[in-house]
Amino acid sequence: MSDQNLTNTRAPTVLWVRGMLAEWFIAGVAVTVTAVPAVDVYLHDTEFPFGPLRFAMLASTVFGSFAALYYCWPKLSRRALDARLAKVHFWGTIVFFNLTTLPMLLLAAGVQQPRLPDPRLLPIGAPFLGRLAILGLCGLAFYQLPFVWALILSLVNVNRPSADSLEQDGAASASAPRTR
Repeated sequence: MSDQNLTNTRAPTVLWVRGMLAEWFIAGVAVTVTAVPAVDVYLHDTEFPFGPLRFAMLASTVFGSFAALYYCWPKLSRRALDARLAKVHFWGTIVFFNLTTLPMLLLAAGVQQPRLPDPRLLPIGAPFLGRLAILGLCGLAFYQLPFVWALILSLVNVNRPSADSLEQDGAASASAPRTR
């Protein structure tokens, strides 16, 4: 069994799971702000109480889906994904995911109030936060290209993971029958 092949198939999955846990931590810290009564009075009529919940659900969906894809792709297709592209994909995604969602969370705290009498009374930083979120969204879309490129490379090149690394995780070959 080659430890290098085993590391290459598990490392991206571990990165995505750790990223998901980090995003849950950020959402948990953001939601504890509403536990302070003086802050809760101000934030009660805003979209902020729902922001951390949406943040955690979106992080779970995005990061969990990529963790599952990086874990299952070598087992289903018998072709390994490039670990370097996986790391570029992960770090670009986590940076621009936070650059997109954190300004939106701040906008929800101070701007999107249902009882705001005049929308011209928005705080001065609101347009900057909106532009920052759009910049983060563009970067997030750009950093999905390494994942697409890794998929294309795995389909074109025959870079197969070792059979030992696949069976180590409990996934036996689909074509070979299991024996006891």
